[in-house]
Amino acid sequence: PLPSSCDTITSASTGLLVDSAVVACSSTGCGLDVSVSQEDGRGVTLLQVAAPERLHGVSKASVSPAEWVSSAPTAEERLERLKPLAWVHIPKCGTSFFNALYNHPGICPRVPAGVQVQVPPAEDFLEPLTHALQDYPEDVFCEGSFSSSYSLMNHSRMHVGFGSPVYEPNRGHGLIMLRQPEQRIISSYYDRLHDWNLPRPPSDLREYAEGVRGCSVRMLTVTSSFPACFLSPLAPPPSEEEVDVAVQHLRDGFAFVGLTEEW
Repeated sequence: PLPSSCDTITSASTGLLVDSAVVACSSTGCGLDVSVSQEDGRGVTLLQVAAPERLHGVSKASVSPAEWVSSAPTAEERLERLKPLAWVHIPKCGTSFFNALYNHPGICPRVPAGVQVQVPPAEDFLEPLTHALQDYPEDVFCEGSFSSSYSLMNHSRMHVGFGSPVYEPNRGHGLIMLRQPEQRIISSYYDRLHDWNLPRPPSDLREYAEGVRGCSVRMLTVTSSFPACFLSPLAPPPSEEEVDVAVQHLRDGFAFVGLTEEW
């Protein structure tokens, strides 16, 4: 079972609790209001959150960057405060979230209607996002909407981590989808052993799960030029200190936190 609150991070250095703590943090809000509503005829759009009363009329200097985004009274103002967006794309947590971003007229006004990321043939080992971004480059079709220091092509597509030094310039501009850890790992296992970078295959699902655990925490704390979760089979599970940093990054750095199971 998932921990019941943001503060439940016991035994975080072993097992799958390292990711469960992060998912539990997102599901309880971690101090952020992540409820959604419908404000116009186009349906639910990004950042349609109800700004908590405690944030009404606050100054930018008095709250976290994520709270500053949430405090704007309308979806349009929240979106403008959010730009440039930084989508932290954890493996198996909704690649098609790209469709929501690219079909939002306030984010990518030049993209033809109905553009969608497509699942490539089995023999094509490129990430699905690669094809979509080659056809519709973000700097051309979504000019100014996405972060240059944490871009879709060089970071989101490759599952690059959101730790230092990219976290600070993008703090408050983050978007992320999270998923129940065991389900994420099962999905990853059946997707050609995603993130397993040892020279031999795992003997079974259990060995694979123990090898890639902590992926969500690493995505929130590690920065490298390659996928953050590639580190997992070669490194010990994240420490309790790293889990604390991951949860703090969720609280302060993300204006939108979604759960794949609720999507």
